[in-house]
Amino acid sequence: MSEELFDIVFLGRAIQGFSQEDVEQALAQRLKLTPEKAQAIFNGKPITLKRSAPKPLASKLYVQLRSIGADIKVRRNTPAPAPAPAPAPAPAPAPAPAPAPAPAPAPRSVPDTKESSNRADQGITKSNKAQLGTPSPNPYLLKRTQAQQAATDTTQLRSTAAAAALVSLLLCVLGLVLSAYWKHWPAPLPQFDVHGVALDNGTLLLTTPERVVVHDHAGLIRYDFSLDDLDLSEIRGKPALLSADRFALAGSRWTNTPHNTQELIEGAFLCQTEPLECKFIESLKVFPKALDLFFEPSSERLYINHGSYLSAYNPSNERSRSTTLALGDETFSMFEGLMYASAPDAPALRVFSIDDRTFMRELDQILFIDPADAEPLTNRVNSFVETEAGWWIILRKNGKDSLHRFSPLGEHLQKIDVEQSISGLVRWRESVLAIPEHSGGFLKFSSAGVAEASFNNQALLAPRQALEAVHFRERSLLTLSAAILLGILPLGLMIFFSHKWLNELAKHDVASPSQGLLELPPSIRWYNAQLSWIRLLYLTGASAVIGLIVVSIILYSDLNTLETAAIALTAMSSALSAFYALSARHGFIGQDGPNLVLVDGQGSWEAGRNASVRWYGPYVATRHLVSYLGWQCSSLSLRGKNGILRNAKSSGTQISLTSLLALLTRAGHPHAQAGIAWLISLYMSGLLVLASVVADMIRW
Repeated sequence: MSEELFDIVFLGRAIQGFSQEDVEQALAQRLKLTPEKAQAIFNGKPITLKRSAPKPLASKLYVQLRSIGADIKVRRNTPAPAPAPAPAPAPAPAPAPAPAPAPAPAPRSVPDTKESSNRADQGITKSNKAQLGTPSPNPYLLKRTQAQQAATDTTQLRSTAAAAALVSLLLCVLGLVLSAYWKHWPAPLPQFDVHGVALDNGTLLLTTPERVVVHDHAGLIRYDFSLDDLDLSEIRGKPALLSADRFALAGSRWTNTPHNTQELIEGAFLCQTEPLECKFIESLKVFPKALDLFFEPSSERLYINHGSYLSAYNPSNERSRSTTLALGDETFSMFEGLMYASAPDAPALRVFSIDDRTFMRELDQILFIDPADAEPLTNRVNSFVETEAGWWIILRKNGKDSLHRFSPLGEHLQKIDVEQSISGLVRWRESVLAIPEHSGGFLKFSSAGVAEASFNNQALLAPRQALEAVHFRERSLLTLSAAILLGILPLGLMIFFSHKWLNELAKHDVASPSQGLLELPPSIRWYNAQLSWIRLLYLTGASAVIGLIVVSIILYSDLNTLETAAIALTAMSSALSAFYALSARHGFIGQDGPNLVLVDGQGSWEAGRNASVRWYGPYVATRHLVSYLGWQCSSLSLRGKNGILRNAKSSGTQISLTSLLALLTRAGHPHAQAGIAWLISLYMSGLLVLASVVADMIRW
């Protein structure tokens, strides 16, 4: 079947309500005519502007030309019937019948010819109608949208299947998430506690749970060992420095057994730097795991605190002795042949003998009183170190630390304010290093109590930060995967309820009348919902301001990668969605009294009057198409907008917000597309934030 063709006919006049001069200028610009020719065709006589146009082109030209005010009609280009042959002459002499009249000549095109005002050839003949058996098609050549109808039993079946699928998906997702967390959640990192010890020659040993760093007297790094280098799984407590190339650590190690399994051994390890080797002290294996170590040079003994025991080990002859002295987690040190340990029930140091005859006998106590404290006996010694100028003591009270200097006899000399809790003190050359808890930083003071430049500890901080970043990425990836899986559920619910809304609208559409364009009067006025660039400029300025605020938040806030990506995604999607919603054209709207005609960007049309018109706020809709008469439409005057809305509200029916959302989604309206894109971006941003928060909170 050959394609149907149509003629676009201009009736030689402007539509009532339009200025003829404005229509002449617009038509001349659209058809590329000179002003003289454009004025000449406004003579009240029909003229064919386009002959034998296909349906899409005829539909487009009709809406566009009528929207500028030109009175246009569309005529089917039906070929004229062939002349009937002359009948055969009768046997009796009789005059021959007169031949059939010739068909009327076709109208001529612009601008040389004029079309006859005879309208007999504008439609199809009654005989053609009888042969076709169908009414005349829409002369405006616009494609009518099809109603989405669904049977009741089909709808119920789909709803039941969707509900069952959601429940099954929930069970699968929960099982997968719990399995992933149980199997693949990374082991927690140990607390970043730094411990240190120094020799009189300036050699400084610093340890963390994952690293050992040896500095020389100038603070330069001599050795930097990781757990893999030392063949250890963990380092804990205070280390001991035997010489510039030998040290001892408290830690643990996995070893292979004869039964092809692994065993975790915990205790003290003797290490040397060249060649690097850490040897487990087998003779102390029977004791509980080691907590803190200290090497006493004069007796050449390594003292190990096991909590409920105290051991003394001689590395040269590998002999050891122990006592049931219970220090618990109290700190201890050796000075001048005596051992000093903090008292658990007073701000004092207990003094013990380390002589072989009186091994670990308590000799005395040294009390340290803060004169500025109203209740000084409630303080406890947290850490201490002895210098030539006296004692440096960390007193802890109610979880808050204060740094003090005392004379060798215990007389208070100075209080130094510190903001953080201090885990330990190290005497290094002529200075004292105060190590804050869990930070890896160092506070450096002179022996007279004057603050000095901080000690550079990047050798400890940089590997720890890299390890924390990898650990956070692992937790974030796992949590993000779980959040995405769980996020499928609300997305499925949204699709499920949207499907139900569309089915409800389809039920109403079956009973809702819908008139065709043939029933509309010819005086209908067409409007194009164009964009107001001035208002869009205001919106662009507002978006720029909001973007600057977002950039400032990202730059000056302590955000991780996932939180930064979430904020940037939300801001960008909001700006792009708003720009698209305001700049995308969404078709035409026609209005004449109670009659309303909507045409979308693809040429689908619907017309309605009275009960077939729906409205919600600035939105006017028919069965499946929606038009927005809000503030970004510039071609419609305020009076025209108010007239359309007033007629729609007086003759149509108000719909609910959910029905409006379903209509916008079904019609593919730019506002619905922008809103869906924005909601998806918010959904993704929420998943990123959720993954970041959960990954940062869960520590197991």
